[in-house]
Order: sequence, then C-alpha cells, then structure tokens
Amino acid sequence: DNFGNDVNAGMERLNAHMTNPIGRTPLKQTLEEEREGSPEPEMMDLIHQSFAIRFLFGCQTSETGLFVTQLEDGIMGMSAHKSTLPKQVTSQVCVCFVFYVC
Repeated sequence: DNFGNDVNAGMERLNAHMTNPIGRTPLKQTLEEEREGSPEPEMMDLIHQSFAIRFLFGCQTSETGLFVTQLEDGIMGMSAHKSTLPKQVTSQVCVCFVFYVC
C-alpha cells in the first residue's frame, strides 16, 4: 500500500540524514543493540541529539475553560505555519512522515 511505501521512503531519508562516519545509522545501530540487549546510554544521547532543535514555547499558567466553549477545534501551535513545532522539526532536522508530541 502507499502508506507503507511512504513510511519506508521516510525511513530511508531519515537514515541517510543520520549516517555517521562508520556508515551505520544510529537507528539501525540501536535496533541491532536492542536485539543483543539494551542500547548504551551514549547511543541514546546521540539519537536524541540528532533530533534536537531550538524552539521557544510557553506554558499555560491558568485554566479558563475556553477550550470547552470555543468554536475552533485543534490545539494551538500545531498548525502548518512555519513557526510551529512540526514545521520547525521538519525544516531543521528531517523530512518525516510521522510526528508526535507527548
């Protein structure tokens, strides 16, 4: 299906972006290490640093109930505008087909 092809193409681009000098990608290296046991903390740091970006954001300090009564739907900051987190991640780090926020 097209979704599977898109994901595979995205992973290939991601791995190409992250290839290190010895020719192994952190993602593949981590998957190999997971088969043998837990990845080393240093490898996890490398993976996390590979995706790090500078991004200014704010935190909510009060609750007014606006989300219950507002007409708009969605979460502020998740639009397609160039200053939002998803656009900054894709423009600074990689072009990926998957994005999530915890």
